[in-house]
Amino acid sequence: NYNEAYDALEDKGLLPKETVARIREKTYKSTKALWRTGLRPCPEYCPLEAPMDECKCTCGADIWERLDDPDVLQQYIGATLFGVGTEDLDALSYDQKKEVIVTLCDQVTVIGDGLESASPADPIFWPIHPTVERLFVWKMLNGGLDEYEWAEDNIIPAGMDHTCYLHGPNDRMPWKLMMDTGSKRVQKTYSNKEMFSATNPIGDFKMPYVYDNFEWPHCIDEGFDFNRI
Repeated sequence: NYNEAYDALEDKGLLPKETVARIREKTYKSTKALWRTGLRPCPEYCPLEAPMDECKCTCGADIWERLDDPDVLQQYIGATLFGVGTEDLDALSYDQKKEVIVTLCDQVTVIGDGLESASPADPIFWPIHPTVERLFVWKMLNGGLDEYEWAEDNIIPAGMDHTCYLHGPNDRMPWKLMMDTGSKRVQKTYSNKEMFSATNPIGDFKMPYVYDNFEWPHCIDEGFDFNRI
């Protein structure tokens, strides 16, 4: 399962604990990258009674043999590790590198519907996004971000050989929004960079609403007080 696959990297002495922890954090990215590039296809349909081990994305039974090709190995490394643990990986033999990839291919990660483009169909999508936006507004009012540089347009996600539109700062969202332009409200499409500015309370704020408070009592109950961070 998810934990066993990652624990195996450490237990087998392939990678140190710190590197394994960082790779584990990239799971949500590697899951998408492996599928997008066709390196780990997923079944088109599974009956409800099918156990997870029989209904999962897989790199294929011939993965070990295919990894004999250095180019194929590099494709899998790029789509699973995203540059994490490069020095640790370089210290391994070729077969050990293959074992790392095969181990990661075997892990079963259930990401959830919130990761992909159909997520708005899930009701929980709607309270999550304003919650994140409220955190963003609080962050900007309390010192802002450490980095404001945008990645260049025509971004090529790790493990892919083509661009992924809507990730760049000047990519425009497909729907029109009504925002305050000062003299009147105009319905138009906005780029990611324009949306960042429009929702930034210390920038060119254009949202037709404000948050009445920045209090998260449930977080304080769990020992996390944002105002003390």
